[in-house]
Amino acid sequence: MKKINRKVLTSIAGIVLLSIGSVSLSSESSSIASVQKLNAATTKVQLKSNAYVYTKRGVRKRVKSLKKGRILNAYSLVTIKGKKYYNIGKGRYIKKTNVQKTSSNTASSAFLIQLTKTSPIYDANGRSTRNTFKKGLVIAVKDKKLINGGQFYALKGNKYISASDAIVLGETTPIKPGNSNDKDNNQLEDTASRRDKPTQKEIDKLLADNSDKLGYAVYFSDSELAQIRTSLWQKIQNYRSSNGYAPYKSSSELDTFIAKVSSSTDNMFLYSEDINNGDVAQYLPTLASNGMSAVQAVDHYKYYGNYLGAPAVFNIKDRNPEHVATEIFNSLKNDPFYECKILGLFDERAYGALGLNYNWDGERSTVGLVFIEVAGTSSDWTNYYNAN
Repeated sequence: MKKINRKVLTSIAGIVLLSIGSVSLSSESSSIASVQKLNAATTKVQLKSNAYVYTKRGVRKRVKSLKKGRILNAYSLVTIKGKKYYNIGKGRYIKKTNVQKTSSNTASSAFLIQLTKTSPIYDANGRSTRNTFKKGLVIAVKDKKLINGGQFYALKGNKYISASDAIVLGETTPIKPGNSNDKDNNQLEDTASRRDKPTQKEIDKLLADNSDKLGYAVYFSDSELAQIRTSLWQKIQNYRSSNGYAPYKSSSELDTFIAKVSSSTDNMFLYSEDINNGDVAQYLPTLASNGMSAVQAVDHYKYYGNYLGAPAVFNIKDRNPEHVATEIFNSLKNDPFYECKILGLFDERAYGALGLNYNWDGERSTVGLVFIEVAGTSSDWTNYYNAN
């Protein structure tokens, strides 16, 4: 009887079974009057002023504005409610009036990728050079090219690697023309990875600030955050088991995506709309092609902290990782919306993953949380689940 009541609660909370591949486009077509295709590989736009980010329906997103001078990829020019917007990818649009210029050859707008596996190096014709780049390497990329039906990143020196072997580190991170050796690239990667972290001087001030009576000074080292994540994940798994459900299985594809999303606050912004709406099949092609038909997900870039509208009242002065994990778990479990997210849609055959991100904006700090559970009901899904 308890399970029946839980599913009723789930329905009240607005949980929707998402049919992958059968989403209607009528709402989008009604809000976008026209679309002008651009060359996704080489067309760049530069902002002449700070730019708000909008959805495909022209609704402003509650995310940080993009800074003046930033160079972005533009995939199409669209008309939304009579106004021109550039589609800059991942469900994000900016007003054309914020754009200073466009260019189909911007040498200074290369971007960085990081290899997720050892990657063979190819020539311009798609032939293997019998050389490889090692997993984890950060490389500057000029553009993306279609070779023999496959997508490849073009590197300096007429070298190419498969786009499936890498992730983009920030969408169009500007690189100065000239030397692009491994040392320079790794320095740029380190700079990007520090984006969400205070300096050591700021850390010392946070930890020593006895005047912070309201408790805005959230701070965790990387190792502490990892401990919180490990403990929180175990509590979610135990809670699922205590309700008679099988623990979530892990998926390398889902784990890789979660790691990418939670690697920075910018990425949590970037993917939040798709994740919170369950539109993640495009990022999980293997799971989707094997019968994934339902998604439960939440992407909250400042879940844990002391601010107006926080999910719960936290004792953020307590930096004990186990205590923090317990507080976050209790807040998830005691909120009907989040509780049915972590519990999942089905008793069996589900994969899940969790990521945390420490966000520091120079004055305030929070911990972001991203959680995704995917499941299916078809025989294809059952076969895939049992085999993996």
